[in-house]
Parts: sequence; C-alpha cells; structure tokens
Amino acid sequence: MPATYNEKPLRDYLKWLTELGGFPLTNTTPTHVTREHWLNLYLRKIAPACVVSKINPNNPIWAPAEGWTKLWRFCTQEDLKYAGNDPEATRYAYVANKLLHFSPPANDIGGVRRWLELAYLDRAAVCLKVKVVKCLPGNTADFISVNLSWKYSFYIQYNPDSGKFEIVDGHGGGVVGSFPYTEDWLVIVADGLQGKVWVYDKHGNRLAEANLVYSGYVGPGYGVSIYELNEYDGAITTDVEVDWIALLEKPYVDWNLFKPPKGWSKIWDFEIEDELSDFDTYNIHFNLGYVEGVPPSGDTATLARRISGIDKPTRRVAVSVLLDLAVSAVERTLVNLGAVNSAYESVYAEIRSVPNDTSKLRLKAGTNYVDFQNPGDFFVFLVDSVEKKAKVYDKDGNLIAELDAEISPADMFGYSVLVYGECTENLDAYTKVDWVAVGFE
Repeated sequence: MPATYNEKPLRDYLKWLTELGGFPLTNTTPTHVTREHWLNLYLRKIAPACVVSKINPNNPIWAPAEGWTKLWRFCTQEDLKYAGNDPEATRYAYVANKLLHFSPPANDIGGVRRWLELAYLDRAAVCLKVKVVKCLPGNTADFISVNLSWKYSFYIQYNPDSGKFEIVDGHGGGVVGSFPYTEDWLVIVADGLQGKVWVYDKHGNRLAEANLVYSGYVGPGYGVSIYELNEYDGAITTDVEVDWIALLEKPYVDWNLFKPPKGWSKIWDFEIEDELSDFDTYNIHFNLGYVEGVPPSGDTATLARRISGIDKPTRRVAVSVLLDLAVSAVERTLVNLGAVNSAYESVYAEIRSVPNDTSKLRLKAGTNYVDFQNPGDFFVFLVDSVEKKAKVYDKDGNLIAELDAEISPADMFGYSVLVYGECTENLDAYTKVDWVAVGFE
C-alpha cells in the first residue's frame, strides 16, 4: 500500500527532526522507504497513552485519511466491553497492564470478537504479538480472522511445516500471502474496499501484502476476532497479546444524514447490550447492532424511553426502524416520538398501521395523516420541535413523507420514544430498531 501523508503529522515531524538536528528530511527526499522510516519514528514518539508497543494507530501508513471511527487501546476493562461486544465469542479475555490478554483453560480457546449486524467495515488494523508455544506437525495455529462486510474475509495462521505465518483467504483462495515468524509486535491491516491485507513490523516495514477473493456479496455485517489456544486438541498452544484495535466503520443507516443543527446529543446504536438499560423493554431481544421486538403469540413487544424534567429543550428525536407487517386488520400505533421545545410546546407524531393494507404505513399527528409505502427496509422517522414537523426518510436520506406535528402545552422539558410490536390475529407487526438519537437545542 503506498503510504499517504497527512499534512499536519508530516509538518510536525519535520519540525521535530529539525529541532533534533537529525536527518535532513524534506518533501524531496528521494526514497519512499526513508520517508516511511522517519515518519514512523516520529509517530512512535508521539504514540497515544496506553499504547504499550509505542506503535501509533494513527500512523498514516495504515490509518485511513478520514481517521478511525473506533479505537480501543485497552486502558480499561471498558474497552473490552466494546471491542468484544459478542458475548458468545468473547471468552477468557481480560485487560491488564494496558494490554488485552487471554487465559483459556486446557483444551479451550480464549478470544475476543467484535461483531455488528448493521454496519460496514471499510478498514481494520490490529496491533498484536503472537508466540506459538506449541504446534505439532499437521496442525496450524490461527490467531486472527476478519470478515469485511461479507465481501472479503481471511484469517492468519502459523504453519509449522513452513515455519511462517500465512494469510489464508476465507472464500476459497487458499494461502494468499506469508511472512516470517516473529514474536515481536505486528500491525495487521485489512481494507474492505480494496480487498487487501498488509502486515507491518513495529518499525512500519511491510512484511506481507495479499489480495483477497471477492465473495460476490456485500453486507451489512462484519466481524473481527482474535483468539488464543491452550493445549487445543493436545496439539496447539499460543500466547497472544493485543495492544490496540482500530476500525473504520460505516453504519447501515447513517445518523449524520438526519442530525439537527447542533448535532446529536446522544445516540443509542445498540452495539452492546448494556445500552438497553436506558429503555423500558418488553419482549425485546438484543442482536449485536440492533434490537428487535419478538412478541410471542397473543402478546406485544415495546421499547420505550420517556424523559421529563430535564434542564434543556429537545430539538429533535429520531429512530431508525424496520416494520414488517404480516397482518394489519386494525390501525395501531407502531412508533411514537415526542419532544418539548424552548416554548414549552410538546411536539409529537406517530407511525401507525393501515387497516387491511400491510404494504403501507400511516404518518399521523392528531387527526391529520398521510399514508406511505412501507420501504421494507430500515427507514428514519423523526420529530423536530423547532420546525414542528414529523418526517419519514428512506435509509439513504430521501424524504418519503412529511406532516405538521401535533402540538400541546407542556410544563417541563423532555422527550419520548416508543416502538411497539404485536402478534395477534388483528395485527402481526415485527419490529427492528437500528438506533435511537436525541438532539437538544
């Protein structure tokens, strides 16, 4: 991957070198390797806190130009909660001495897995080191696997027959790259747009580059897994330490397309189950990046948040939701949003089922309503208390429906969100919620 240089890091490290009276690096320095080498030295010097390896995750050799959207440096156990948001695959993992470690029992696997169902992964970088304690001939020792939005995937293994680490394509391409065995720090970089993998040593020298096989399908959904084996099948033992994990994620429905002028104050994107504690729930299931209402036969499902008595007015409330109706014999509220503005006006509206038409939904405020075609995918419903409007957009930000919101007096600031599902003979409504967002004035 040709290195790219952001203007500020390049300018700052030139200044640093000049102050040291060191290598006279200029923009016309002839060798690309020399530029990478000296830039990496500077970035190691200014590596963020908690980076034990001193390898900077923001080094432009591997960092995207727009920056990482997620970066976990394992300063605290909280980082593990998000980096390992899949509780089924995150096992025997802990944070100590500013590193992520694993301690699986004999004949077991310790690991961490980040998985999101409703997001794309454009790039990932992981800084780790691996020691292969034991790997008997005829076996291989895997330690990392990455699913890049189903478009590309790979894993890296140690092969005792070759004595090397090997990059193995996840879509039938076999071994697509290799590099020498080392127990020192590595940076493994995967690009979901280019379908490439690069491996660098701690000095920023490229050890391997591999092209991945395109699956023919693109997400959403991605996963990054790192794991350690302890006497697995009596044949494999590894010791893995992780310094940092950096990701460039893109949400399936981008909340930035719908933000109020001052931006969102709080977003619940349900990447960890703990976020549900802010809501009242009934028959709501967590699914690694979204929640869904799963009412049993004859029952309902609700996701609700009602806040009052806060010290500031709410400008906008929004929800990214999918509504799947199999039966719609009655008109029933499926989503209700409300916000109180600075004039102490409660501004609210709702989306309802349309009797005898499962293909449509109804945007309603008071007695006024407008019916629209159900997109059959996630869409965004929002209420803006300053515009006093209720709007519905498709996932790409195209306006589908709009209506003047209902207004009533309020005696305190607050906002409310309600998403409702039902499984009865009159209404069979299945709901998924991607995210909920609120923005204050």
